[in-house]
Amino acid sequence: MLIVEIYVNHKLIGKETALRIEGGTDPDDINTYRLSDGCEVDHRYGNGAARLAEIMMKHLADEKGL
Repeated sequence: MLIVEIYVNHKLIGKETALRIEGGTDPDDINTYRLSDGCEVDHRYGNGAARLAEIMMKHLADEKGL
């Protein structure tokens, strides 16, 4: 599971979690993750956690209308 939290001046303004529900750990594996709101996203494992965090934050921003 990957958890991303965003704080501004010690105040939590956003949090997103991603739980892998399908896939593997080879660099070319395409994994499916379930986000905290139940939405599912795909991510290539070899792109790394930072790229997954980027996908998660885009989803969070879209959800909040930012």
